[in-house]
Amino acid sequence: MKFIAVLGALLVSAVLVEANACDDFGQAVDTFIVSIRDSGKKLDQVANAHDFAQALSVFSDATETFTKRVKELGPDLVKLSSSNPDTPPAGCDKAQERLTSFESDLNSIGAKFGTEGQKYISDDEVKQAFERLKNLQIKEN
Repeated sequence: MKFIAVLGALLVSAVLVEANACDDFGQAVDTFIVSIRDSGKKLDQVANAHDFAQALSVFSDATETFTKRVKELGPDLVKLSSSNPDTPPAGCDKAQERLTSFESDLNSIGAKFGTEGQKYISDDEVKQAFERLKNLQIKEN
């Protein structure tokens, strides 16, 4: 009888961990979207190289935080995944839809950083900000 109670508790905790993984993924997606949009707003208000570097730093911070969080959640998300890698884990589909629908905005903001950055690229602070983003992208791969 104790074995069944322990097994039941383990199953319930496994379901809670998996549900929390999707909740945590959804929260990470929402935080990422808000932060990237914030970086875009800061980019729209850039008046000098320092402002540009600060806006790019917000973009990089969001990227780094999101990437780390998804990697942390990876094992629990994999447990929820179907055999089709293009299908989001069960219960995570709404967060995945939000992320997918944000992709064009993300690409636009990223492209704008590239275009606007050309004005300030000779500034050391801007060079460092771009180098940090480049290093984050290398670490992701």
